[in-house]
Amino acid sequence: MRYFSRLTTTTLLLAAFFEPRLSEAQRTINSTLTLPTELPTGNYDLEVFGNFSTVLAIANPPDERNTLYFAERSGRIIVYSDLENQIREQDPFLVIPSTVTTNGENGLLGLAFHPQYRLNGYFFVFYTSQRESGERTNRVSRFRRSQSDPFLADPDSETILFDQVDQANNHNGGDIHFGPDGYLYISLGDEGAGNDAYQNSQVTNGDFFAGLARIDVDRLPANIEPTEQPDAPRDSEGKAYYSVPVDNPLVSRWQEGGGDPESDLRLEFYAIGLRNPWRMSFDPATGDLWTGDVGQGAREEIDIITKGGNYGWAFREGFIGGPRSQTPPLGFETVVEPIHDYPRSQGTSITGGVVYRGSRLPELEGAYIFGDYGSNRIWALFPDPNGVSPNIEQITSVSNPVAFARDPSNGDILICSLSGTIRRLVRGSGKEPVFPETLTQTGAFKSLITLEPENGIIA
Repeated sequence: MRYFSRLTTTTLLLAAFFEPRLSEAQRTINSTLTLPTELPTGNYDLEVFGNFSTVLAIANPPDERNTLYFAERSGRIIVYSDLENQIREQDPFLVIPSTVTTNGENGLLGLAFHPQYRLNGYFFVFYTSQRESGERTNRVSRFRRSQSDPFLADPDSETILFDQVDQANNHNGGDIHFGPDGYLYISLGDEGAGNDAYQNSQVTNGDFFAGLARIDVDRLPANIEPTEQPDAPRDSEGKAYYSVPVDNPLVSRWQEGGGDPESDLRLEFYAIGLRNPWRMSFDPATGDLWTGDVGQGAREEIDIITKGGNYGWAFREGFIGGPRSQTPPLGFETVVEPIHDYPRSQGTSITGGVVYRGSRLPELEGAYIFGDYGSNRIWALFPDPNGVSPNIEQITSVSNPVAFARDPSNGDILICSLSGTIRRLVRGSGKEPVFPETLTQTGAFKSLITLEPENGIIA
């Protein structure tokens, strides 16, 4: 029985080293246990996983542990069809047929596979585009897998969910993920420039910026049509290509007002008050949605997103006042505080990360791994179970980190650099813990048949 669980390891350690208090005459000292008394800390290295043209998102279909898809800024998606043997398909999975703009902070920014991808072949992208008129747009589209090759997409299958005009080429957000509830979550920047120049940060009607959206791409019967907006195309029956979950935070307010389909209220909003949510991720163990929000000139922040939460921009920046702090709107005292923020002396542009749930670095279990594009630092944030300030440790550094992801085969952290190099977080040399590989080798049991423990170990 190889590689027994971390729970088993912890249980044996507790049993061996935290016996009930007995007198020295009563206590039996164990001399057989071979487990290490503590886990190693610190000293992490980065090994090269692969080289691409700048990758801004990595995703894999649900329940597939041996494939991984890499969304390059230019509009290409590359697939590793066999991670175990490092087999990379020669042809791109998809080259987006529409114009993908790549100036400023633009490009193919997000990629997510439908929870039922194996059955329906649907996947979704967020990218910046340009119309013939010259207008810049933020676009979310659905594509479909090719019917003839599972590692090719059908480039003619694009269905546009929304295509919104954006006046600047920065602060696009652009990350997309399916949540545990099966809905698609979309991060939206404040449209760009500085100091909330377009005054989108607290707006929930009209423009669709500065927050997180939550939509139903399956159009379940219980959910409702979005309000009629020019950026959301309609089919021949006048229906949008997605619906709004009926429990989204603005829906009840809209219904109380009469439910006018021509209302400007954006029912898709799940949370507001974010400047540029650059990379978000769900913790697979808890379902928490972690987001890194890029600051203006003073603080960078990490948020856990809650339904209906207002995260403060542009009246707050991290834990301090923002550029419009002198004139907060009515009800603004309900702002949700960040989990953590840090000053410009530590970094200038946060890149949100992922919670570690892997198998090879148990001392990082539950830690949120994130970085900073400007300072090149990579940190581990360990939440305090009592809700007090988390513990933050810098664990390594890498040039211009722009995205984080998990290797689906083992939970390893993958870090994307702007250069296109993707690296894997590994333990530094000489720090690998020495664990016995079988229960017999633990020295914990007199018999594996009866599971009778050795002397000094409490069953």
